[in-house]
Amino acid sequence: VYKRQTSIIEFNGVTSQTIPEISFVNLVLSNSGTKTFTGSPVVTGTFTGSTATSVIYNTSLTTQVLTGSYNNLTFQGIASKEISGNLTVTGAFSPGSCPVAYTGTVDQNIITTTYNQLTFSNGNKFISGLINTTVSFTPGQTIVEYNGAGNQIVLQADYKDLVLSNTGIKIITSTIGISGTFLSTASFVTNIGTIEYNGSGSQTVTEFDYYDLTVSGDRGGTTVTFGSNVGIANTMSLTASNVTYDLTTHDNTISYNGTGTQNISSFTDGYNNLLFDNSTKQLTEAIVVLGDLTITNDAILQTVGNIVTVSGNFTNNGTFTSTSGDIVRFSGSSVSIISGLSSTAFQNLNFNKTNSSVIVN
Repeated sequence: VYKRQTSIIEFNGVTSQTIPEISFVNLVLSNSGTKTFTGSPVVTGTFTGSTATSVIYNTSLTTQVLTGSYNNLTFQGIASKEISGNLTVTGAFSPGSCPVAYTGTVDQNIITTTYNQLTFSNGNKFISGLINTTVSFTPGQTIVEYNGAGNQIVLQADYKDLVLSNTGIKIITSTIGISGTFLSTASFVTNIGTIEYNGSGSQTVTEFDYYDLTVSGDRGGTTVTFGSNVGIANTMSLTASNVTYDLTTHDNTISYNGTGTQNISSFTDGYNNLLFDNSTKQLTEAIVVLGDLTITNDAILQTVGNIVTVSGNFTNNGTFTSTSGDIVRFSGSSVSIISGLSSTAFQNLNFNKTNSSVIVN
């Protein structure tokens, strides 16, 4: 059944073998017979499973999967299988319908496959391929990095910290919750989903081209800081409570850059710099811009009877459409310059400058 070589036990049968639930020093699985664990094995030395054709964990209680190399690896039974190290599977990996938890405090590489229920805890988790879940995905309080060189779908979940990196296209099609930090150094991101910053304290809205951007949650009197350039291709929703927004630390510019018509609402305490790029932008209410307002050459801004207050410069390189009842008001104590490649016709123009002026260029 097995042979002993000092402190090495090797199961090398050509027919199926069940591995007893005992403590091993060094354990080797080899040959063509399927090797099955029915409990949680303990190996205090080294484990080698790659020389066995197939290894199965078929357990009724939560099981610690041995760290090491496998040829073909299968999980069976309803009990959770916990992976605390890095597994190498050279053949097929079949997690079955049981929950799988990556629990290691070391950096872990997540095996590419379709899981039933997938849970992360502790440490950093790296996803280099396409993974999917049929029931649920819980990233836990971990850093999850999608770092593949090929196309990857970012799974819908509430992440703590999320990183997108490498040359593969990262695809966001659903709602991605982030309670900690978000960083993208990926070469290209296809984004038609929602990024929701839903932490309970201070957060930074990362410089990124968002499709839908949401800031939510009770912030307990803390600050949400916006990065330098934040693009919005569809909508921005600010539903957080007990919060202060900081748009000046990074001299923020919010760019509404969608290719379809966008409805523009106000920003709590006013925008810092505001840029309109691509297609038609329609104001749904009065807006305040504490810095510069810019309309690019392929954008149309329709004020729709609202008041626009600008403390900085007003640059129109596209189309500005003003209707009856519109007011463009220049305020603040710094010089404002009205300029651009396009002519601008204001319905009503108001100056509320303090010891300063407005220059038409």
